[in-house]
Amino acid sequence: MVYRTRDELLARPNQTLDDHLTGVRTNAKDLTPDDIAVADGWTLESVITTISEVHDIGKLTQWFQEYIHKGDSCSRSSLYRRHSLTSAYLTFHALDSMGVPGDIKLAGFYAVAKHHGVLPDFDTNHNRYSSTTGVDADRPRRVSEQLQNIDDHVPAIADEILQRATDGSLGWDDVFVDQPMVYPKALPSSFSPQNSAEFYPLVLRLWSTLVCADKTNAAGLEIQSGPPQLPDRNQIEFDTDADGVLATLNDKRTTARRDATRQLETLRDDESVFTLTLPTGFGKTFAGLEAALAEAERTNGRVIYALPFTTVIDQVHDEITERLDVTPDRERYTLHHYLADTRTRVGDGEERIADGSEVLYGKTWQAGLVLTTFVQLFESLAGPQNTQSIKLPALQDSVIVVDEPQALSSEWWYLVSRLATILVEEYDATLILMTATQPGIISKTHPELDPTELIPDATSYFDFLAEHERVRFELDDSVVSHLTANDESGISVHEAATHVTTELRRETIGSVLVVSNTVRAARQLYHELVEIAGRNGTRVVSLGRVLGEFRTATDHDLLTAVDEGDERLDDTVSAYLSAVAEHVEGQQETLVGTLSTALRPVDRSILIEAIRRILDDDAETPIDDRALVISSTQLVEAGVDVSFDRLYRDYAPIPSVVQAAGRCNRSFGGQTATVTLWRLQGIDDNPPPSSIYRIDGNLLRPTTYALESLVETHGRDIPEREMVSTGVERYYERLHSDDNRSVETDSLARAVDEADGDRLREASLIEDDAEDVLVITDDADAALLKQYIRARTRNSYARASRLFDRLNYLMASVRAAPENDLQAFVVQETDIDPVELPELVVVDARESDSYDLADGSGIRKLGQEQPTGPGCS
Repeated sequence: MVYRTRDELLARPNQTLDDHLTGVRTNAKDLTPDDIAVADGWTLESVITTISEVHDIGKLTQWFQEYIHKGDSCSRSSLYRRHSLTSAYLTFHALDSMGVPGDIKLAGFYAVAKHHGVLPDFDTNHNRYSSTTGVDADRPRRVSEQLQNIDDHVPAIADEILQRATDGSLGWDDVFVDQPMVYPKALPSSFSPQNSAEFYPLVLRLWSTLVCADKTNAAGLEIQSGPPQLPDRNQIEFDTDADGVLATLNDKRTTARRDATRQLETLRDDESVFTLTLPTGFGKTFAGLEAALAEAERTNGRVIYALPFTTVIDQVHDEITERLDVTPDRERYTLHHYLADTRTRVGDGEERIADGSEVLYGKTWQAGLVLTTFVQLFESLAGPQNTQSIKLPALQDSVIVVDEPQALSSEWWYLVSRLATILVEEYDATLILMTATQPGIISKTHPELDPTELIPDATSYFDFLAEHERVRFELDDSVVSHLTANDESGISVHEAATHVTTELRRETIGSVLVVSNTVRAARQLYHELVEIAGRNGTRVVSLGRVLGEFRTATDHDLLTAVDEGDERLDDTVSAYLSAVAEHVEGQQETLVGTLSTALRPVDRSILIEAIRRILDDDAETPIDDRALVISSTQLVEAGVDVSFDRLYRDYAPIPSVVQAAGRCNRSFGGQTATVTLWRLQGIDDNPPPSSIYRIDGNLLRPTTYALESLVETHGRDIPEREMVSTGVERYYERLHSDDNRSVETDSLARAVDEADGDRLREASLIEDDAEDVLVITDDADAALLKQYIRARTRNSYARASRLFDRLNYLMASVRAAPENDLQAFVVQETDIDPVELPELVVVDARESDSYDLADGSGIRKLGQEQPTGPGCS
């Protein structure tokens, strides 16, 4: 059968090619401002309109139509039903006929050629499309056969598409059907754009807009016209009924919010990059958010709020939903990270059959406020996978808040500076870097951007810390001897645990947090605490062990509780705390728990919420007034809202120490709390846990430099104000002075200018040797996995995507030793054939002890020394 009419020519099952091209063009126009010039006389909108009209013209071949109608490749190689290259050559021809300049034509060619793939290293891949000799000659010959096929069967339809795309400057009669080598020869013989530094941002923008428009149309989703719907920033208010120091603190928070908003409003026409620097506890989250929302109202853009880790994003999500009265399934707000369900209901709220478009809407960041992670923001902008790219059009006119930028690996600093340039110059975005410990990522690595501070006079906030000292930093003997005598011996884990148990005997100390640098150190400390307590006659209740028992014995669905949050999570945590209370026999028990990325997010979330409640003076639990000790990795440092009476931190970069201190005496209540910095010895003849910070450019040298300076003035007892101001400043002063790189010489930043898409896509904010393993702990987990397998087998990709979002809560992070073969381990340990799941490594822990909640080990047999340094937690 020959397919000739508009109704017969399909883009995909149940959608005609004509409808698809029209829909993609409409979506692309709605994603693109009409006033952005890409060259004299040419706007971005005019170029993307032509590209979107021609991007699928190669689907007119009968080979493709046979395939889409019947699933039949017509006995010819599947190569003949591929359409992107033919469409790309015709796109180049169309743009050329309109007089579009060379670099823009080339960018348009690649946008179409790669709209089902990823952007390559253009320099090494360009030959594949411009060469006419050797094996490369097969491509233009195949394209010529496809053009001839179109010419034989549907030339009038092809002519109409080209005429419409070019306003009549190109018709089908102008196409070089019988001259296969014309198109590759029309491309530059080598990759040499006139301005290579601007080429990659341009092709990235054209490609991502086309991919987004294409995918949204395929899902039946129209891009909403007009400005995004923003949450109401006027709902951001702090408690006005407080008294004493808390009332003064709330006044400071309100002043900070108003100052930041006013400063941004004053400077917004002249500046695009800002910093917002406030000590922990002064409400920087909502100071930045209110200023960002106010600016987004002016620009008709959206607010994108990025955090470093998924482990802390839920707390900010809870604060946003509570104070702004939004839910993540509406057009005003989207929560997007690898654990998030990004379903977003759009339209009038009528019930309809789910088709996957509600998932895609969230992943395109079309909501007014998007809460996401550094990985989703920076990796998508640097070198995105195909599906990651669909969020990039949403960056236009956006206000991007980067919370805790010091958590970025220093390896990425110069690339982030280069990406900041793209954001402000290409997308007209506003960037706010927000933290208590500004690392100077932009000001030191790319001073031309010259960030402006939104809190013009932060002195009063630091003075408040001096007048109402929340914590005081104490250097342990192991640190003092390291600084003064270069003593490397450190303190043993046993001695550290003894210190902690001694502190708990003091009547004023009810809770202690110990932050270690590795999972192994945190686990070892847990065991030492349990052993010492036992020798002292103190009964220990393990929060992790009780959670494991609770999970198997209860009717509560932990995964659903964490996924849905709110009342469902509250009920589950209350039931869990009641289960803990059943193990408590008197007043002398000590509650002990561990937190690390070796635990699955679902388990970690329940533990963190339970710990938060135990520590909250305003919340009643059945186990109040019991001593609590938590041994954690640094995952608690960046934004986890808990407040302990006492804190110990293993030797680490100064900003990390300051962030950890933010988990102590957060309410400024009672006596000044003590934060002890010690230096743990290595375990079993291994290097000390702090040595992980030497992996990333020796971050301990600046720490030593800063502490030596502070000790000279204050001795071993350092005031909070001095640590968070002078200590942080000295740390970054030394860190930058030790760094000999520049935006021009840094390999990742240079990859942008060299249009090396492969190199940028390989770069990751997550360390390569950390692997996610799916851990099955009960039949409900196994049933969810089987549902996912079934959806994948049936090609129900929208349902599979939603199920995979839930499976992510069951992933434990594992740093495996090189000799471990993860797949072989799965074959041995699980009843699920890993061959069936090439994208997943699965451990079935239902009938084994391979997953340990009690001491934070996670997967026992795989977990070796597991650092939790920069980029890992």
